[in-house]
Amino acid sequence: MKMVVPQKVSVEPYPMPWPPLVKANKVPVQIQVRDFLLTLVAWGVFGWMMLDALHLGLDWLRPPFGELTHLTEPDWAAIWMRLRPFVELTGVMMIWICFWAVYRRKTLRPHLEIPEAPLALDPELLCNRYAVSMLQLTLWQQSQCVTVDVIEGGRIIPVDIRDSERRPIAYQNVN
Repeated sequence: MKMVVPQKVSVEPYPMPWPPLVKANKVPVQIQVRDFLLTLVAWGVFGWMMLDALHLGLDWLRPPFGELTHLTEPDWAAIWMRLRPFVELTGVMMIWICFWAVYRRKTLRPHLEIPEAPLALDPELLCNRYAVSMLQLTLWQQSQCVTVDVIEGGRIIPVDIRDSERRPIAYQNVN
């Protein structure tokens, strides 16, 4: 069997990832301001929608406690008549979802069987097949995440090596 000797491996700085990710500890100021203002607006809209209920609650809490003194009591029967179709529809949909969950529980349940691990390949066979050195193969085996591209003829081109948190360690161009 003919042994192929790989050429020099150059380690270059890893290119900028695309799309750029915004990390939680490096959020730009304009995004923080935007998020704060949108949250404030959302709470304002929520408060405006609940304004009548807030007025009723405050009137009920004023002395004499437990009685509405400035506002009239809402017509609970009319409110229930408006809400009843939504409550009924919600009930029907809950029953529908529960029925299908029970009916398809075997399909929805994840399989508990653990597949057998593939057989280990001979390192020398891998080195010869893809024209890489044993040192490179050892480095790749010790890395958390390695992405390689295999082109025609079984050659490996740029190798992307990352650590357990997906941060780039090196970008090797195997020539």
